[in-house]
Amino acid sequence: FWQIYGELFLDHFSGGADAECIVYHLVNDTHSDYTICPQKEWLVVLLLVVYLVVTVIILLNLLIAMFNDTYAAVQSESNLLWKFQRHRVVTDYMLMSVIPHPLAWIYYLLKPLSSKDARQR
Repeated sequence: FWQIYGELFLDHFSGGADAECIVYHLVNDTHSDYTICPQKEWLVVLLLVVYLVVTVIILLNLLIAMFNDTYAAVQSESNLLWKFQRHRVVTDYMLMSVIPHPLAWIYYLLKPLSSKDARQR
């Protein structure tokens, strides 16, 4: 479990067999040395596990929210782009000749006459 988080220095938190003891030298006391060695505390390790799990859950939730926001922005942009492209295709087909290409020159000659008739009506 701890390997996914990298080096956490768990010996300092949980007090292993090779943990370093701190020696205090007291001057005005009959005992000249006072030694404190770290003891194994399960609460420290439990709090560290809870902190790391909650942090991962919050970061995953943040990542999902960012992906959702990016997806919504791309979706709205793509919808707008699709409408522009559809308008362009419809406009291109409106301007195209109805007659096949070998005879299309007849259409282009008669088109100005039909547009003048439509303006006069």
